[in-house]
Amino acid sequence: MFWIKRLVGGPRTKATSEVPSPFSDANTELVVKLAKVFLSHVRQKAPDFDRAFYRAVIEPQQHGGRASYVIGEQVTLMDAVQERALFKDLQAISWEIVDLMGKNRGVLLLVVSKTFDYEIKFEWSDLERWSITKLDGGTGVPTGV
Repeated sequence: MFWIKRLVGGPRTKATSEVPSPFSDANTELVVKLAKVFLSHVRQKAPDFDRAFYRAVIEPQQHGGRASYVIGEQVTLMDAVQERALFKDLQAISWEIVDLMGKNRGVLLLVVSKTFDYEIKFEWSDLERWSITKLDGGTGVPTGV
């Protein structure tokens, strides 16, 4: 299932999968907030970025996040330690989105573009999906994106 919305202009959010959307107005507002917080930070950090990715893993006893952005052919991983406040905010919003969907575990992937478009995807079973890494041949772009 995924969700797409243009941050400026355009129609209201619209579910683009065939599965009925579990999003309430409150959840839609949280998704917009997540996208705005992440996009704002990426634009300040790398004004010339093309795309950026935020991946959150939510589990009952733990959670974590990874992020990267692309400028041309260069992919940069964001440092969760150096950017602790940003990751704390993103993780709190992600946790609330997943909770409002009635889930207690899953993966959330947010993709934003320099044109203010964004896409959010969810995975409930495979908590390794869309891994963001440069280890073992990874590119820093989420696997499968």
